[in-house]
Amino acid sequence: DEFAGEKTLKMDFNYDLAPFNKELEKRDFFMPDVSLANYPHSFLSFASTLNMSYLDSFVEDADPNSKDMRLFIRFSDQNKVFRTFDSYGYKITAVGSSVGYTGSNVDEYLCTYSDRIFELRKNLVLTYLPVTIFNEQLLSKFHRDKLECSFSYIENYESDGKRPHFVHTHFLFPHGPFIYDSEGNNIERDPNLKVDKEGYFDQLKFAEKKSLELIDSIQKRSPESVIIIYSDHGYRQEIDQANLTDEDLIRGFNVISAVYFPGKDTDLPEKLSLVNLYRIFFNTYFDTDYEILEDRQIWYNNIIPTPYVHIDVTDKLNSLI
Repeated sequence: DEFAGEKTLKMDFNYDLAPFNKELEKRDFFMPDVSLANYPHSFLSFASTLNMSYLDSFVEDADPNSKDMRLFIRFSDQNKVFRTFDSYGYKITAVGSSVGYTGSNVDEYLCTYSDRIFELRKNLVLTYLPVTIFNEQLLSKFHRDKLECSFSYIENYESDGKRPHFVHTHFLFPHGPFIYDSEGNNIERDPNLKVDKEGYFDQLKFAEKKSLELIDSIQKRSPESVIIIYSDHGYRQEIDQANLTDEDLIRGFNVISAVYFPGKDTDLPEKLSLVNLYRIFFNTYFDTDYEILEDRQIWYNNIIPTPYVHIDVTDKLNSLI
């Protein structure tokens, strides 16, 4: 969650993602030159990516003043990717994510204390208990336990061999709260900082390191397993929602994506947006014939918020990327 793409990291942190990409290439991953989210916020991005579609149909007839996000949440819960795996006889496990909580296709939920509950708890802690010790006990520890549980599941996973298995894992990091330094040591930072650029950057570097460790653990035990990595949206801490700049558009949409498709020729487009990620996977492995959709990037105002008022910024972003 919120792992910034190559262009953003260079722009905001003067950081080169090339060494991380090279490590992925050593592990037989393929990556597009540019990866873009289609929406710059998790609840819209997951709804789009996991349904392999844009969200136009929800917006066309909706009240533009509505702030009700439950429609998008239900769309994520009943998503097409999970339903497709289920139709092919896969066991489906959701790890560390609230996606699929009301869906009938998920067989088990692990390390999923619910991101929705987490957001409520976070707001409670920061509003009523803005003291470091309480924050550590009621927010950071909760978040760390969830992540460590998810890491452990992946590192110790063993297939039961009974049926194919799709595991959807959502790591809420390098997205805050910032609880790790660049080496993965536990830290405490001021949770009231509106922008904690150092905290984000350190946690991102640990996210790189941990991602490679998790990949190695999977490939060592199960080299035939497909691995898909992507971030749902870009780095948002420094975005001025009220006065969007060109740099803000790059920040919101520039993400990472990489695929390990063992035994398959992989032909990724030079520029890949997340709406097509699973379309490419299903076409490659399940012999489907999904159309590769035109890349579009859609903004919405997160200040008010108005989740049904969407602004197409594709042409503007294309001129910047």
